[in-house]
Amino acid sequence: MNNDIRNILCFFIYLMISFNSYATGIEKTTYSIRRDMQLFSVAKIDYLAQTDPFLFVSLSDVIPYGGNDENIQYIPEKNLTDSHQYQYSKRQYLITKPYRANLMKDLGLSENDQVFIYDYALNRLIMFKISELKALAVIDLLSYQQNGPFYGYQYMLGFAITPPKAFDPATTLVYFGKQNPFAQQKLTLLKWEKIDNQRFPKTNDFEVDYSKPIKYLLDRITFLANANGLRYLVQYYQNSQRLIIEDSKANIIADFIHVVDENNDLWFLNGNYNGIYYTKQWSGYLFENQSLVVFGFERPLSGCPTINFINPSYDRLVINCDYRHLQPMKDLKFKKTDQ
Repeated sequence: MNNDIRNILCFFIYLMISFNSYATGIEKTTYSIRRDMQLFSVAKIDYLAQTDPFLFVSLSDVIPYGGNDENIQYIPEKNLTDSHQYQYSKRQYLITKPYRANLMKDLGLSENDQVFIYDYALNRLIMFKISELKALAVIDLLSYQQNGPFYGYQYMLGFAITPPKAFDPATTLVYFGKQNPFAQQKLTLLKWEKIDNQRFPKTNDFEVDYSKPIKYLLDRITFLANANGLRYLVQYYQNSQRLIIEDSKANIIADFIHVVDENNDLWFLNGNYNGIYYTKQWSGYLFENQSLVVFGFERPLSGCPTINFINPSYDRLVINCDYRHLQPMKDLKFKKTDQ
């Protein structure tokens, strides 16, 4: 497809979705969240003055929430104020004993456990023992410009990582435990082509009579990608995007609806848009002895990204990202043994 036409098409899709965000009754797919595995994203900390940028994995999402005095058992050098609240003056602290021991205990981890760092775009894995990593409390991005003092809840708790090879934080996942969960089979970056709308599978709640005038500009637009012996079909409709996956016999094996709302947006499909090349949608065997995955369609505006399994018997998996606009998820804790 001509790049200019593709860019214009993409622009109108975005406008159409934005203007109709609350205009339809289409509901997004509801999911159960998987609790037996904790994955984490990697952040680049480059906003601290007089500190070189470094890569950091925050584990705050799986630490119990404690209000204003949250994290006081993990961060040294606290000061007790007249209002009986603990405050801190620095934007970064090295977590040492006994504070580190408190952190490890509450996470259910051992110093002998491993950290598995996997870049799925490069199919590159490295491992460290947790004992080799620095544990840090780092002021969060929403608070670092304040003059302080700071409260415990304003810090991210986790580990600095120094991979010996290049890793892209945007395509890197981190797991803490005893066994490597990653299959280390290179994922497929989905390549999309625009197709006729009538090639999209007919489903009761998404059917349209193409003989009638459309209600909205670019009412429906359909794309196709082939990978892993499957067909991935995406159709945009008003404020929603539907992904249907078919096997080689055109049987529908997965069906997801993503809706734009106040908490969620959509990534552009992979390709070059206005000089930016997007590489968001991936599929393949990410985890050992588990279903194929597909992800990279939804762009959370509040909360963390997720991974969908093509087999519907698997629950959705959240990538813990320490999203500071939300209260940490209280019910997420590490299992003390690997599954």
